[in-house]
Amino acid sequence: MRYRFETLLRLRKNQENLVQREMGSINSHLLRQKDRLESLEDITQKNLHEFNQRMQQQTDPRILGLFDNFFQGSRTTGERQSRVIAEVEERAEAKRHELNEAVKKRRILEILKDRHNEQQKKIKMKIETALMDEIAGSRWKRKTP
Repeated sequence: MRYRFETLLRLRKNQENLVQREMGSINSHLLRQKDRLESLEDITQKNLHEFNQRMQQQTDPRILGLFDNFFQGSRTTGERQSRVIAEVEERAEAKRHELNEAVKKRRILEILKDRHNEQQKKIKMKIETALMDEIAGSRWKRKTP
């Protein structure tokens, strides 16, 4: 006998796959944003090192002003990037929760399907046992006079 929730189970699997794809795209976006922040921090560190070297030498105040503007812009960009990362992490967490719910729904239907299959096996075994008993009984009647 066919499992009556088979189409619903397929639908749940498809929904779970869609959520997994969305989760993957959010995670890749998060990694790109983190890489961007790391790159910004690396550039800032390199320029800070150059700034420290120039401070030891006699340097034009306008160049020091440029470094100051760069560091302020870099700090602002870093803060903005940190906010973007926090937002993406929130979306990832929400999507992770959605994925967990989709997995639970699919798993419930799979458990029900497994139970259904076990019941069908038991029913088939009972029918088979009844047929074997009937065959054995009819043979016994034929053998005994």
